[in-house]
Amino acid sequence: MAPSNKTSIFSRLFQRLIRPLPYSRRKEVIAEITPLAAPGFDFFLMVVLSTAIASLGLITNSPAVIIGAMLVAPLMSPIIGIGLASITGDTQMLRRAISALLRGAALAIALSALLTSLTASCPFSVCKPCPRKYYRAPGRRRSIW
Repeated sequence: MAPSNKTSIFSRLFQRLIRPLPYSRRKEVIAEITPLAAPGFDFFLMVVLSTAIASLGLITNSPAVIIGAMLVAPLMSPIIGIGLASITGDTQMLRRAISALLRGAALAIALSALLTSLTASCPFSVCKPCPRKYYRAPGRRRSIW
């Protein structure tokens, strides 16, 4: 009898803190997220831009630029679509969202490989590796701890 009492206390507390969405609002949320799960021109354009920003940030060793690329990346929309499709049981939306996620990731990997290979022959000194004489010797490394 005690476990069911605890369960009912937790379920009542949960129901008070988190109220379920009304049916009409659920339909609105599904209608909003469904088009975002399918890839379009905007999705692929944002993937290209975020990949270019992230690749150049990695090449120039700039954490701020890499974080900026994460803010531009549109890959969260298909992930949310996958979650919604798995909850609602919409297999068509699930297929579209997984397809968008895989195609976006494949495009990002291909574009970053292309940008990395292009910067190997780049005449700018920022894109070239440092000469070996500027590295510290292994015994001279300092620890922050």
